[in-house]
Amino acid sequence: VKLANDRVLIAGGFGGVFFQVFRKSAVIYDVRRNNWRETTPMSYRRFTASWAGALPGGTGILFAGLGFADDYTIHDMTGEIFDPKSETWTLVPSEGGPPADGSLDSFESTMTQLPDGSFQVYGGVDFSFLGTTGSWVFRPAED
Repeated sequence: VKLANDRVLIAGGFGGVFFQVFRKSAVIYDVRRNNWRETTPMSYRRFTASWAGALPGGTGILFAGLGFADDYTIHDMTGEIFDPKSETWTLVPSEGGPPADGSLDSFESTMTQLPDGSFQVYGGVDFSFLGTTGSWVFRPAED
């Protein structure tokens, strides 16, 4: 996700020989300096970033989706917000988001930023790879 001052934040993903390691690491690429540097990792492992977008006014970056603890149990489905000034992560409140028990799986879904600055997540498949009809909206906190 593009940050101010020609920087790009890349977080999460998966690696390993058979892509079995979900990551919570985060790096920043500085276009002007043509270099990479590590930044504070996310609180939980998140293997996809299909739900990522800049919050209004440059106040943060939302990375949403499945969050796994280090033992790979599901911790949450709502995500974290990266603060570009402090380079720290804050968990998104789970209230109003998809349930952490996996009953509304949304793997491979899509996130769209709406005109009011909120984000809608919709579609995707569950862990059985059956299509889902779930949808939820994340509304950033007002200052």
